[in-house]
Amino acid sequence: MPAMLYDYRSVTPESVAAEADEAIGRADALVADAVAATEQPSFDGVLQRLELAGAEISKGYGRSAFMSHVHPDAAVRDAGQAAEERMTKWRVGLIFRDDVYRAVSAFSATPEAQELSGERALLLEHWQRDLRRAGHELSPDQRAELERLRSRLVELEVAFARNLAEHRDWIEVDREGLAGLPESFIERLKPGEAPGTWLVSLDYPEINPFMERAHDRAHRET
Repeated sequence: MPAMLYDYRSVTPESVAAEADEAIGRADALVADAVAATEQPSFDGVLQRLELAGAEISKGYGRSAFMSHVHPDAAVRDAGQAAEERMTKWRVGLIFRDDVYRAVSAFSATPEAQELSGERALLLEHWQRDLRRAGHELSPDQRAELERLRSRLVELEVAFARNLAEHRDWIEVDREGLAGLPESFIERLKPGEAPGTWLVSLDYPEINPFMERAHDRAHRET
């Protein structure tokens, strides 16, 4: 029997916080397993588990942090913003962990790692790159400062995204200005003040398709 789809009609501030807690808990367990595999490292034991941990965070994001961008209830959006900051900081913090660095390094030294090809070899390369960029080859003081700045950047990014989502603004465009957008998109827009015009707002379901598909560059810049 297929798994039930998630019921977004029942989302509450409490459920958002719980979904974030559960996702982080599942991800932490997978990372712990990856770290524990350091003595006999393998692709499945280390990299696959780290990737699965990221997948748990992504799944939890859709049920919690994403609500900060789309839910009509301000309390749910607030909970979503808190969840987004927590989960993004989890992602950032993962590559700063010494035990994760040791686990990936231990696997990279194995014969199995040397024989990887295709997507698996690329995955290992990306993990090594991200860990290097996290400052594992720097002094402890330099790495601590780098982690502090990355964490602060997450806070600013989340706040900026929330401010953008909450700001009420729009542009008024005519039919020509909507060239490139499908009819299903145009039908959802509110009419403008002038006859034959529509309002394109900064709301997530409107600005993203407009920025990606509208032909009129001047309107996109506006």
